[in-house]
Amino acid sequence: MPVVEGFTTIHSFATHSSGRFVISGERNGQEGLWLADPGRPVRRIAAERLIDPALAPDGRRIVVIRDSHSGLPWIGAMSTVLVLPVR
Repeated sequence: MPVVEGFTTIHSFATHSSGRFVISGERNGQEGLWLADPGRPVRRIAAERLIDPALAPDGRRIVVIRDSHSGLPWIGAMSTVLVLPVR
């Protein structure tokens, strides 16, 4: 499992059976979506607040919600669902 340090806020995260995981949060003062792979440094793959990530079964795509900042705990009219490819 990768070591993930430096996060001051974690909004949500998802794991994959390969050991890969994705974290929505703030790390070293930067908000974003972060990818952690075993044996590799943690890297930011999106520079905005994206929440509730889910990794596809093949681990090559992430489904997330673009936060509408509405404060509501569900997907609202101002939220957008995105599918991001991961290399």
